[in-house]
This record gives sequence, structure tokens and C-alpha cells, in this order.
Amino acid sequence: MNARMQMMQGMMHLEAPTPTEQAALLEYLQKYATRPIDRSAYPDLHEPAGRSFRSVCSQCHALPDPRQHTARQWPKVVERMKRNMLAMGKGVPGDAETKAITEFLQRHARTAN
Repeated sequence: MNARMQMMQGMMHLEAPTPTEQAALLEYLQKYATRPIDRSAYPDLHEPAGRSFRSVCSQCHALPDPRQHTARQWPKVVERMKRNMLAMGKGVPGDAETKAITEFLQRHARTAN
């Protein structure tokens, strides 16, 4: 991405990040970016709730590792994702499917902050 910004800098009057800014961005992304799921660790991805999770969530991004959040955090994350899906014109799951996805994520959530 940085190489493209460097190239476009002159064409579109963009200012590319400095090496210090690049390092800060990389550090931030490595710490907070979504970690993709290890599909082999979740055999229930092939059960109904897991299939809903795969189908719905992969519309916009790689499937997240359920251990990124606690069981208590997942409902808010799921609701935020539904608002994002609506804004982007994606298929938004109904109540029953949302509940199944949330329960799947909570079942596999990390146990401590």
C-alpha cells in the first residue's frame, strides 16, 4: 500500500507516511488487526451455527478467530457488524441466525481479558 501511495503522491497530491509513521501503523495493525480463524481448530464450523458464521461473516472479511473477544464482548461486535453489513448493502442475518452466530462465537470465545 505504501508503494502505491508513494507513486500517487505526485499525481494526486497525497502525502505518503514517513518511515516513522509506517512503523507506528505496522505496530498498531500487528497488535489490533483481526486474526483469522484456524479452521482446523473448530470442527463445528460444519454444523448449522458454524455454517451461518462462515456464510454471513465471510461476505465482508476473513473469518475472525472467536478467541479475539470474550463471550461478553461478542454480542456488541456482532451487532456492529450487522450495522456495517446494512450500510454496505450486504445480506443481514435475521434474529435466529444472529443468535446462532453469536452463540457459536461465545462458545469459542476467550475466557479472560
